[in-house]
Amino acid sequence: MDLEETTVSLNDEILSPLDTDVKINVLTPQALIPTLSCILGTIFLLFSEPIISDHLISLGLSSDHIGYVFAASCLAYALMAPIVGYLIQYFSKERLSILAYFLSTAALLI
Repeated sequence: MDLEETTVSLNDEILSPLDTDVKINVLTPQALIPTLSCILGTIFLLFSEPIISDHLISLGLSSDHIGYVFAASCLAYALMAPIVGYLIQYFSKERLSILAYFLSTAALLI
């Protein structure tokens, strides 16, 4: 095997992923609904976190206990991720997504 065969010439064009012709349509319901729900959920959390912490302070909770309250959402995610991963093997992604949207809507309204 020649050394010349294994080297790449400086004139060879190497394509990056941005050079390829990929069209992504973000206006489809499959992309728009999860994007909007993430945006609205984030906005809700940005407005509610200062209010919740002030309310918990008025109830007499210490800063450690307030941290535990906010850490509960991380714990809920950590517990539900494997369960949803197991359920997705038996149910369609669309049905689980619809259930998740209804549950998150109910949680945000409570």
